[in-house]
Amino acid sequence: MKKILVIATAFAAFSGIAAADIQAPPGSTYTSSRKLGRAISNIVYGFMEIPEQMVRKTEQYGNMGMPYGQVDGTSRALR
Repeated sequence: MKKILVIATAFAAFSGIAAADIQAPPGSTYTSSRKLGRAISNIVYGFMEIPEQMVRKTEQYGNMGMPYGQVDGTSRALR
């Protein structure tokens, strides 16, 4: 019983040390290439907001959600 308690305590202590490095990974810096990549992806996939909002608003408001989703999706895509 004492051996299991020692092993469990050691496991708990060392697992905390192993998980401590996750807070700021080295790839999290905002470089110019990362900003450019995000801008290009926003431009390329921005039009997908229109059908996505149409589906979401239709689920929420029924038949009136279709035109409301078009307007909301267009405003989100152009933002």
